[in-house]
Amino acid sequence: MKLDYITLMVEDMAKSREFYRDKLGLPVKEDHGLDWCSFETGGTTLALHPAREGGAKPHHRFELFFSVDDIDREYEQLKAKGVKFTDKPVDQPYGWRTAHCTDPEGNVIEIGSPVKR
Repeated sequence: MKLDYITLMVEDMAKSREFYRDKLGLPVKEDHGLDWCSFETGGTTLALHPAREGGAKPHHRFELFFSVDDIDREYEQLKAKGVKFTDKPVDQPYGWRTAHCTDPEGNVIEIGSPVKR
């Protein structure tokens, strides 16, 4: 497993984007306006996502994203070890197949692999 993304859930996308881009000087990797913005950090990607109730993601402050070679195999192996998932692997419109679980403290972890074509 490779820690690929850390997603911060933010209240103000514009101010947060400006801070990480203009003040910290992180190069923008992807920018999708008010829904998503990510930055190059030399390794793990830092992403911003709106922290809104009822939005695309549950309301929390951050999310870890681990990339794996085969999400379906990883999902079954982790379930066998007692990891509690909130959903089964599903193809996402952004080209990844992902599933979500939580750690013992309730922190959200997304695990995924690129959709096989």
